[in-house]
Amino acid sequence: MTNPLKKPILPQEDGNGIIDVSLMQNDFMLIVIDHFDTEKPKEKINILLNDIKVKIGDLYIENPIPPNIHITIPFSKIPNGDYKLVYTVTNIGNDVSYSEPTSVKIINNIPSLKIDFQGKDIFQGSNLFITATYTGDSLHRVAKTNSISLKTNSQITNVEITKYEDDKRQPVVDITNNKIIDYFLVKVKNSSDTSDITLTATTDIIGSVNNVRTYKQHQYTKQDIDPKSLIPIVVGSTIIEDFSPTDDGFLPDKS
Repeated sequence: MTNPLKKPILPQEDGNGIIDVSLMQNDFMLIVIDHFDTEKPKEKINILLNDIKVKIGDLYIENPIPPNIHITIPFSKIPNGDYKLVYTVTNIGNDVSYSEPTSVKIINNIPSLKIDFQGKDIFQGSNLFITATYTGDSLHRVAKTNSISLKTNSQITNVEITKYEDDKRQPVVDITNNKIIDYFLVKVKNSSDTSDITLTATTDIIGSVNNVRTYKQHQYTKQDIDPKSLIPIVVGSTIIEDFSPTDDGFLPDKS
């Protein structure tokens, strides 16, 4: 017997059963259910992904019966992966019918570049260890020669950034997993300039993403805070090492 509930239509799929979230103009997946011969008012429709009901609320067919039904599911509720999608129709007698299935693969081809220092403030006289991690996608592949750079706004003269490595922190270029990890030491010298510090992480991968973070810069005064009371401070891989900053060229007070 022919199933009157034909498979749902996914207008956003690319013809090969794939929906790339990064290419979508909307933040939801659109499902279109064509009119079926047994369709009646007050029947309830639910959506199943891999046999699991999607929590979008119960949808009821109303009079007049439409030529088709549009249902949306936020992409935030659909992790990347392969799915079998069906809809069910429950009549007023609570009999449930299942549609023919359609298959879809959800991907999100957006590369990411993350900085592990999530704070909003930087104290002058401190050194920051920052880990930058790039994860590519199918369109932005990592090569052995690729790397991450970290720069600050050119008008800031009291910030010095260098790449850093030691026994525990070594740069990583992982072609197999499409990932780069680089480490940086950011030295913030004492200065009368307290302008915001902007750090920009970039890669040399064409068409990839940047990460721009802005931090408030603070001079240390005894009226503001006693740095010794903050020992130890670790944010991500960030360590404030100099807890009693003084003018450049002088040793800190270690008393």
